[in-house]
Amino acid sequence: MTPDTPPTAAAVPPSAPREGRPRRRRGWHVAGVVVLLLVAAVGVLEWLGWPMARAPLAKALSTQLGRPVTLDAPFALRLIGRIRLEVGHVVVPQPAWFKPASGQAGKPMLDARELVLSVPYATVWAAWRGDPMPQWRVSELSASRLEAVLMRDGEGRANWRISPDGRAPQQTTAQSEGVPRVDRLVVREGQLQLDDAVIDLDLKVNATTQEGGRADAGAAGLAVDGRGRYRKQPFEISLHASGVLPLLSEGRASVAVPVRIRADTGGAALAFDGVSHDVLSLRQLDGRLTLKGRSLAAVGDAVGVTLPTTARFNLDGQLRKDGELWALDVKRLSVGRSELAGRFRFDRRRAVPLLEGELGGRLLALVDLAPAIGAPTEPAQRRRAPGEPVLPQREFDVPSLRAMDAKVRIDVREVQLGALFAEPLSPLKGVLTLQGGVLRIDDLLAQAAGGRVSGDVRLDGRQSTLRWHADLDWSGIDLARWLNQPEPPSPVVRKGDGKAPVRKASADKGDGLLAAPALRGRLGGRATVDGTGRSTAALLGSLQGQGAMWISEGRISRLLVEAMSLHVAEALGLVVRGDEVLPMHCAAMQFKAREGIVRPDVAIVDTPAATILASGAVSLATERLALRIDSRPRQMSLLSLRTPVDIGGTFADPAVGLHPDPLGWKVLAAAALSAVAPLAALIPLVDPAQPTDGGCREALQHLGVRAPKR
Repeated sequence: MTPDTPPTAAAVPPSAPREGRPRRRRGWHVAGVVVLLLVAAVGVLEWLGWPMARAPLAKALSTQLGRPVTLDAPFALRLIGRIRLEVGHVVVPQPAWFKPASGQAGKPMLDARELVLSVPYATVWAAWRGDPMPQWRVSELSASRLEAVLMRDGEGRANWRISPDGRAPQQTTAQSEGVPRVDRLVVREGQLQLDDAVIDLDLKVNATTQEGGRADAGAAGLAVDGRGRYRKQPFEISLHASGVLPLLSEGRASVAVPVRIRADTGGAALAFDGVSHDVLSLRQLDGRLTLKGRSLAAVGDAVGVTLPTTARFNLDGQLRKDGELWALDVKRLSVGRSELAGRFRFDRRRAVPLLEGELGGRLLALVDLAPAIGAPTEPAQRRRAPGEPVLPQREFDVPSLRAMDAKVRIDVREVQLGALFAEPLSPLKGVLTLQGGVLRIDDLLAQAAGGRVSGDVRLDGRQSTLRWHADLDWSGIDLARWLNQPEPPSPVVRKGDGKAPVRKASADKGDGLLAAPALRGRLGGRATVDGTGRSTAALLGSLQGQGAMWISEGRISRLLVEAMSLHVAEALGLVVRGDEVLPMHCAAMQFKAREGIVRPDVAIVDTPAATILASGAVSLATERLALRIDSRPRQMSLLSLRTPVDIGGTFADPAVGLHPDPLGWKVLAAAALSAVAPLAALIPLVDPAQPTDGGCREALQHLGVRAPKR
């Protein structure tokens, strides 16, 4: 080939890029076809509902739960956008360790028909991470019929837990075992049986709900009616909600829906009318609450609040609940004859729940709290059996003092003490605290018939046996106003015409059998005592401590003095001509208590007619009396018997009689001398700064002893 000859086509080398491009095009075409086939396959399977997934899914659930799970056709699984499962019939049997109760034999844990479950992928991811169930979200849960038999035994094993042995993880809390948020719940016919040995609850419920698809306000969103037994006590419950709402949700982002709850335990009846943001979990409530029953303690046990045993009660107030935080505004609380009110806040988020608030009201009758110490609210109509104790024997619920903490301010307008007292404490103020099992009433202050009562009380329940301590002072209490004393009839004196009767009246001279009031003056005193035990009788039966009381500016019925002095002639004369009152130069008592036996160091009443001394002992442990009253009349007479009076017997059957041996002057002198030292110690407390009469100093002089100088 010459240089001038052009090259032929065969001589030109082939171009490499031109040969590779068709191959690349063919690869992309194949990949596209594969993707299209996969998309088509996924689309077809999504349309068909992934029928081949039924058996693997049932096997996976069976492995996870440790029992064979049945998923019957029709079956459909949707995976686009969210996971949606539709199953014609789902059966989850009971675990192998399950012991069916009466009526539960052969029943599975869950039996659902036409079940639809829809959850977002975020819930799957939360479950995979092990997040607490309340953080899960269920978009839809519906069934035409749903039956569940749930059980938790005394060991804490629950058949609904996702574990083969039914035991909760070690770090499980009440919050982590809650229920997930449910946006739409439809159960046309539902039945639930719950047997929980941990909280002693046996419940059977029928429920229907239609939510999320009905917007008319009159539609019933949820209807639950059930009955059962809680702590061996029968009860009935009814819950109804209306409107469109997320039935289970966190926070207040959802719509508030009207809710009506009724519950009757036989011992208590509850009615709630208000709104809720999550009806099934009832984590948020706001509405009116009415509650009535036999005792506040029974209601407190149901909700985990330590309340006293009381007479029958009736409560009306406003209840608010946000998660584990409760708030109750009590507009009216009637307990027997008491009329109370207050504001309270109960926080269960703490390791030890805390109750805070204020207790007030118009009236508190102590008799309505008598059941708290084991005493009846009304006097017993039957006669006591021989040897039957008078002091309450019922044991206190000591563990309840450790169930929560509390700080409640008390400000009650009137406190009625009982039939013996004519005037109430008005007002009564103090601060009640309960912390670590120790109940305290500090800064106690009450006004009483022109005087006052103050002090502190403590009840220590940290051990199995209670320890009680009281430190009380009282002063200036007008006995004529404070005590209910009989008003004797005055003799009738007719005018000269004999037609118009007129009754005589005198402040210091009675016109009937006794001068009215028979006892006057201002009462003062103090006491510091301790006790241990599990009942009122045990606390008093172990009483330790000391105390004193006195009456200043005192006056007393002369007939009572002459009767205690056994001055027969003078007493008969008073019966005929009418009683009169005598000034009490000295009226004082000092006592000591040891192991439930109370002995007076000194107990004296000194009047112009006689000086009276009391000695002996009172046993609170055995409820027996062993007292003696000695009297030294100011004027001796042949009819003055000068014999001591014995008071014996028991609290239930006291006996009063004459001492078998006549009183000799040496015996009386010895009794007088034994009273000198403690009486001398009391003089600075009893006598005013500038006495108008001899006071207790004169009583000592009458006993033949010189009073100490101040």
